[in-house]
Amino acid sequence: MLPAIEYEGQLQLQDWLKANALYNRRVPWYSPRKLPVWIAAMAVGIAIGLSQGAVLILLHVFAASMLVHVYNLRQRGRRRFGQLKSLHVPFRSRFDETGFRTTSSLFDDRRGWTDFVGWTANQEYFLLYEADDVLRIIPKRLISGDAQVHQLQELLGSHLGAPA
Repeated sequence: MLPAIEYEGQLQLQDWLKANALYNRRVPWYSPRKLPVWIAAMAVGIAIGLSQGAVLILLHVFAASMLVHVYNLRQRGRRRFGQLKSLHVPFRSRFDETGFRTTSSLFDDRRGWTDFVGWTANQEYFLLYEADDVLRIIPKRLISGDAQVHQLQELLGSHLGAPA
C-alpha cells in the first residue's frame, strides 16, 4: 500500500496552456480537431498537382495557416482559463488508495480510481483523464520532492495502468 500524497497550490495560466499543449500532442491524427491541418495539407497537394510555380507560394500559405492555428489554440486556451473561475482559487488535493480528492473555497470533489480512464505525464505535469477530452492538471511543482512525484507515478500506474 502506497502512502497518501497531498499537495496544495493554485493553477497558473502557463500551467493551463502547457498542460493543454501536452493534451493536444496526444490527440490522434484522425481527430476532427486536426481538420484545419488536413485541409491545408490537401490544399498544398492540389496546388502541387496544378502548378509547380505556385508551390512556393502555397507552402508559405500553409506555414502561415499553421501558425495562425497554433496562435488560435493558445488564444482559446487563455480565454477558457479566464472563464473557468474554479481554476483561479487555491486548492488542496490528496491521492490515496481510494482515489483523488480536491477541495477549494468553490468545490469539494472526490473521484474514485474507476472514474478515470487514463493518465499521462511529462517533466512538468501529470494529466488525469476522466474522459478523452476531460482532464485534471497536476503540476509537479506543487508536489514536494522527487520522491513524492515518483510515489504518485507508482500510484497512478498501479490503479490506471501505463501512461497513455
